[in-house]
Amino acid sequence: MTCRLCEGTVNNLLFLVHGYRIARCTSCGFVQVLDQPRQEQLDQLYKENYFNSNKYRDINTLNKELLLRLQLMQQNIPVAGARVLEVGCGSGEFIYLAKDYYDMSGFDISEAAIKIARERNPLLSEHLWVEKEGEQSNLIPEYYDAICAWDVIEHLWAPVFTFQRLIKCLKPGGYLFIIRVLRALILGLHMSFETLFAFTFLGVSGFQSLLFAMWMDIQDNERLYK
Repeated sequence: MTCRLCEGTVNNLLFLVHGYRIARCTSCGFVQVLDQPRQEQLDQLYKENYFNSNKYRDINTLNKELLLRLQLMQQNIPVAGARVLEVGCGSGEFIYLAKDYYDMSGFDISEAAIKIARERNPLLSEHLWVEKEGEQSNLIPEYYDAICAWDVIEHLWAPVFTFQRLIKCLKPGGYLFIIRVLRALILGLHMSFETLFAFTFLGVSGFQSLLFAMWMDIQDNERLYK
């Protein structure tokens, strides 16, 4: 099979989990689920219970992580009111924290998640939406000062395609924040045997391949603009 990251050959089968094959690309090391889930399977996975169950034992730990992410963003984007899009915003915890500093928007694949996010951020309801593959997109080219994807990359079926689309929505000189890649690798490999919520597992070499593919796409776009 063809690797979804580097288009190399995926023939190193590692695991069989709930009927899904997990294999490694021999070229870039990208570990990936080979059998793409149907939309109804994703809808079943990302229901309200998924977002109501706290991944931490106490809310203070969650708040500390959200604050660290906001501080990272503020170090790079000190301008108040900058337009920021959160990809895979879930139930809107980070948007709730960051909305006093930035003009926040967000989307998620889950209707249940967006329902919770709108309840948590009622004044931003029109800026929170459901976005699914194959449906009309609300993304606007060259609109955002920054785009953040916290703990999202392991949920993506086609990370290169997804981030290439997102890069086009950044203003020139905008920021794309991708965080916790190695943490996602470890947590994803562990949790996938319970629910198979992760579809990609990026190690260091795989993440380097992703960055290279994104960089090549940026260079192509710059040549088109000139």
